[in-house]
Amino acid sequence: MDMLRREIKNGARFVIYAYNISLLGIMLHRISPAIFVPAGNKEKTLRTKYNLLCSLFGWWSIPGLTKTIANIRCNNKGGVDVTEDVMLNLSEADLHNGLVNLQETHMLYAEPDRDDLKAFKKVFQHYHSTHPNIKECIVGLCLTIEPEEAHKALAVGLVVNGSFDHNIDSIELDLYKQFFRHVAFEFVDLTESSENAVFLRKQGTQIF
Repeated sequence: MDMLRREIKNGARFVIYAYNISLLGIMLHRISPAIFVPAGNKEKTLRTKYNLLCSLFGWWSIPGLTKTIANIRCNNKGGVDVTEDVMLNLSEADLHNGLVNLQETHMLYAEPDRDDLKAFKKVFQHYHSTHPNIKECIVGLCLTIEPEEAHKALAVGLVVNGSFDHNIDSIELDLYKQFFRHVAFEFVDLTESSENAVFLRKQGTQIF
């Protein structure tokens, strides 16, 4: 464990890679195990396997093509860094067994895909110019929320002068002009010291 902590302090990390497989028109979204990447490793050979799975089997469904492109783009950027989550839960026994149970997590949000970011920017460019009381917007793909009826959940973090809840209804209506109804939104007040606000600032993507 001491050796591992020194490696991480020097720049090593644990990452996961995304891939998707389409079977009979149904897309299955999967992630790799957490992979240890030593400091200075270019990691190209590590992500190649998952990009190849996407390229060969990912696009044979209606949502598959878009998801394949998004997953390959995410992997090529270095995957998703889960070092904090692994180290938070890892014990000596886990280290020897090569298996860790993630009972606590630090990774709550990831970068939305390109189409989602375009939609967010289209909505909030209007709000930024017409609603001066909205001072900041950060968005993210929720990794820890699995809504029963939603295809995915997206977080919208805002800094608002005045009542936070008063602005949400109109913003949500405008968001659904750009997003399908199977998308769920989680609104986060970035002025609060809640876990969601702290991690969305750290892991999300700033719109303005």
